Amino acid sequence: MIEAVSMLIVPDRTRPSAYVRTPSTMLANASSPTARLPRRSIAQSRTRKVDFEVMQDKNHILASQRLNRPVAPHLSIYRPQINSFLSISMRITGSFMSGSMYLFGFFYLLSPTLGIDMSSAALASAFASWPVIVQVASKFVVAFPFTLHIFGSLRYVAFTFAQGIKSNVNVVKVGWTVLALAVTTALGLATLM
Repeated sequence: MIEAVSMLIVPDRTRPSAYVRTPSTMLANASSPTARLPRRSIAQSRTRKVDFEVMQDKNHILASQRLNRPVAPHLSIYRPQINSFLSISMRITGSFMSGSMYLFGFFYLLSPTLGIDMSSAALASAFASWPVIVQVASKFVVAFPFTLHIFGSLRYVAFTFAQGIKSNVNVVKVGWTVLALAVTTALGLATLM
């Protein structure tokens, strides 16, 4: 019984392992120069340069095919909707306003070093020297992202509390209302002197 258990546990050492290199196996391999090389088919024995060129050609073909392939799903199949416009514009206006604030703060802090007068009186007098149409246009450019972001945020809060989303028609109406409120409020702020 013990012999049977020991035979199961101890591996058979009578056969040499394929990984053991004995002098007899090394001499047998030394008799022929090709016997030392692994057996490969003709297709596997190409040079590295040819393989590299073939891979470059395949990559070029794949790259040219990818250029002709449409974006999946392609953006042209979607009909523009007010909901997607407001969602995208919320991100853009938020980035625009925060980026503008950071840039203004950065230049305001560096203005003494750069020799630029950015005091309130200097900015107000420089703005007053512009033509009226440019003043109104620049105020609208600043006011519209602000008002769109404010009214879009109120729309988002209302939708969070499930107000005004009883049907898709209501959602679209609320979206157009937000856009109209943002434009009229921005125009009102821009025309204030």
